[in-house]
Amino acid sequence: MEEPQTVSILVADRFPEGTMAQQLVYSVMQLNRAVQRTISDNVGVHGLVLVRGEIGSLRVSSYGGGRAMVFFNLHEGDEALSCVSFGRSLEQLLSCDRHTGEIFSPPREIGDVLVNERKVICEGVLGTYTRRGQSLYQLTVRSVTDCGAGDRMALFRKVRDKLARLGYFAEERKRPLPVNPRQIALVTSPTGAVIHDFLRNAQDRGLGLHIKLYPVRVQGDDAGAEIAAAVVAAGKNPDNQVVVIIRGGGSEEDLSCFNDESLAKAIFECPVPVLTGIGHEVDMSLADFTADVSASTPTKAAQMLLTPRADIQAELDAMLARAKRAMANHLASHERELSQTEKMLRTLSPERRYLRGLMDIADLEERLYRAASRMMRESEQDVWELGDRAARAMDLLLERERANVDILAQRIARRANYHLDRKEGQLDFCAAALERAGLSFVRGMENSVENLSVRLEAANPLVPLQRGFALIRDEEGRLVRSVRDVKRGEKVSMQVADGSIEAVVQDTQ
Repeated sequence: MEEPQTVSILVADRFPEGTMAQQLVYSVMQLNRAVQRTISDNVGVHGLVLVRGEIGSLRVSSYGGGRAMVFFNLHEGDEALSCVSFGRSLEQLLSCDRHTGEIFSPPREIGDVLVNERKVICEGVLGTYTRRGQSLYQLTVRSVTDCGAGDRMALFRKVRDKLARLGYFAEERKRPLPVNPRQIALVTSPTGAVIHDFLRNAQDRGLGLHIKLYPVRVQGDDAGAEIAAAVVAAGKNPDNQVVVIIRGGGSEEDLSCFNDESLAKAIFECPVPVLTGIGHEVDMSLADFTADVSASTPTKAAQMLLTPRADIQAELDAMLARAKRAMANHLASHERELSQTEKMLRTLSPERRYLRGLMDIADLEERLYRAASRMMRESEQDVWELGDRAARAMDLLLERERANVDILAQRIARRANYHLDRKEGQLDFCAAALERAGLSFVRGMENSVENLSVRLEAANPLVPLQRGFALIRDEEGRLVRSVRDVKRGEKVSMQVADGSIEAVVQDTQ
């Protein structure tokens, strides 16, 4: 830079003698640079200055391919200081607060940091510049700190401690979220990207989902009360299974409505579970602390509440496969039980008992026939007595066999009823078979009785009388079995097939 020139000038008012004085002459640029150096050396520390004021006249423009450039004034009464931030300075302003040491990742939005009428402390470099032919100075801002953050934090802690003592944040009172609810009460702003992001995530999740929107403001002085009223209204609707409160990221001041005590009370008293997804992962409000479940982001809230439809389909397919296997095992078990029951019924079937009875009867008939033949051969006189005894024995046998048949039928009926009661529907065909077998058995027994009657009739001692034989009795009615049982001249009675003959014994031989 060109150095200032030294010139001699006549200063008559200062030097009455009219002598010449030496003085530096600056160009406009030289003077501006000198002022800049003077400010840098004497204001602030190492060229940086901290200024407190109220933001006003905020304006955002762009330069150099769309890069942002911010202009605003810091006001104090009627005084104002021009401020600007761009390039590296603006990147630092959005990514950190040099005054508090906080680091923000991802960087904050301009609207989250710079808001008209907000009281802040700005850190930057004070310099001069020329605009429209005038020499001006401005502050190039590198960091902005919200002056009201400390007061808000103190109030936040006071209310938080109060609600904690009242049990608002107690884990034991918090309820689990319903799995894939049918109706969700969504409390959020109807405009903006947050609601669309939530609906987009919900679109491919859950089953038969219905979302009822309760539109509210999510920023501003009365937003907290408005959100609280929406939560109360949502809780009164019996169809709502869960209340979801969501909002995108923002500054601490923007999210302050979610620290409203009335909102925390509405969430605490809500009859259905409440899920919050407010701001970014680092943002925690009284609404988050009171809610039954707090998601780190609105997107995460939708993902926590609703299962992807593909996962639901996979689970349904697995459940169906398990049900099929269980049904197959159940049917196989019943088939085994049915087979065992069928075998048992075959063992106890009337047909088998009937066949055994027939065999016993046939054996008895054979034995009876042989005994009768033997006795007939030994003595024709004993035929009648044998016939009586045989008839009584046959009657007793028939009575016993009938009693056995009745007992067997009762046992079979009880056993069949017992198994039919246990396997109703599965053994109908067995019951029908049992009934047919019982009827067949009874008819068979009746036929056997008729056959025995015919055989007994054939063995009747009176039958031989029809072939010319006669039964002889003495006067006292006793059978005459030998010539020794009568005497000459004794009256006897001879019974023939069609009557009796009275006679007198003439002689015995």
